[in-house]
Amino acid sequence: MVYIIILNYNGWRDTIECLESLLKIDNCNFKIIVIDNLSTDDSLSKIISWSKDKFLIDSCTIESEFDLMYIKHDFSDKLSDSSLGAKSYSFYQSKQNGGYSAGNNNGIRHAMENSDAEYIWILNNDTIVDKNSLGEMLNVYALAEKRKLKLGIVGCKLLYYNNPNVIQCLGGVLYNPYIGIIRQVGNNEADTGTIKYNIKPKVSYIPGTSMLVSVNFVKDVGLLSEEYFLYFEELDWTKRGEKRGWQIDYTLEAFVLHKEGGTINKDNYLNKSALSDYCFLRSKLLYTRKYENSFCKVTIFLGVILSFLLRIYKGQFDRILTMARIVFNPNSRFFLPKID
Repeated sequence: MVYIIILNYNGWRDTIECLESLLKIDNCNFKIIVIDNLSTDDSLSKIISWSKDKFLIDSCTIESEFDLMYIKHDFSDKLSDSSLGAKSYSFYQSKQNGGYSAGNNNGIRHAMENSDAEYIWILNNDTIVDKNSLGEMLNVYALAEKRKLKLGIVGCKLLYYNNPNVIQCLGGVLYNPYIGIIRQVGNNEADTGTIKYNIKPKVSYIPGTSMLVSVNFVKDVGLLSEEYFLYFEELDWTKRGEKRGWQIDYTLEAFVLHKEGGTINKDNYLNKSALSDYCFLRSKLLYTRKYENSFCKVTIFLGVILSFLLRIYKGQFDRILTMARIVFNPNSRFFLPKID
């Protein structure tokens, strides 16, 4: 059984559209857990209303039944195998917004309370899935099992929601530890529907936008690290898995459409950019300190200085003090409550 974890924060329209796309999957059994990270836009009642009245955000035709089994407002009760049928979902509301990792970990824990849980599909709420995507990713696991590979995470192709003929990410991301830059493989290439690569490019990690994770991997490696509020959680997970012999892979046969940026509710560009700046810098420093060698730490620090100069050039003086405080104390989350 596949448990699909969808994290919602002030994005009920995106979440409902994502759920509507999941209705079209007719070749796999799955159960969905929606985690609301303490939204302030009345997401809870909106999603409940959708589940009862079946009003559509998308103009799609529903091809399968999808029932709201029950609603929960906290995490005190455990799920049981009999409480959820196939193609159903439950809804949880967090007591606090602990970020991407904390929210998804809440869903993962509840999924793993069930003895039938084999895989967990962590899926951004701002995605639209192709009806064959889940089956294609499961095929990767089936092939790995035949080859006796220790496969822990599988990704798929990400296409831009507003331009589905263009690739956002071919399936994985490259990270350069010396300059702290990430690069989505295949970004902005045309998706011709044909296999361009004879050998798939090696990647550093599978993006958390869509990653199908083996329950055995979670049992062995542990949950997502919650020290990162946003960014670098997937890379940290992969690094821990590699140390225990786990591999990652992705398939070009599966895809989801992604409304890039919707997950953190980027309604206001300036606030959005500030949140991205702060979280990316903080997470990069935490990851570098945790895993990289001394040379990488030096080059990353030099990169931070260049980043300060860039902010000065752009006239973003209000961010420099906050960024400096993050450099000296990356464990702190003092800036998060100030950004909606």
